[in-house]
Amino acid sequence: MFVMKHDGKKYELIYVESSRLSCTSQKEIDDEIKLWRETNDGMYWIHKSSGPDKGEFRIIGIQVARRIMRLNVLIRDIENIHRYYHLYEAKIPV
Repeated sequence: MFVMKHDGKKYELIYVESSRLSCTSQKEIDDEIKLWRETNDGMYWIHKSSGPDKGEFRIIGIQVARRIMRLNVLIRDIENIHRYYHLYEAKIPV
């Protein structure tokens, strides 16, 4: 987790969910959902407390499962809809 302090308040900007090299497919799916929930909660508290412009602020989610690392981003668009995008996926050489 990456935390930033602004005006006396702490904000969580990056969330990481990691598994082990040998995990079940269900564990991978559960971790992906957990990461989405954490980023969504973080976005809610940031907009509630400081109110940045819509579309101007993003929260990063990184998931490591098996030998794959996934980079995701959550953004609230102009219609107040949270959009969760999968940006990149890379294999981890082990």
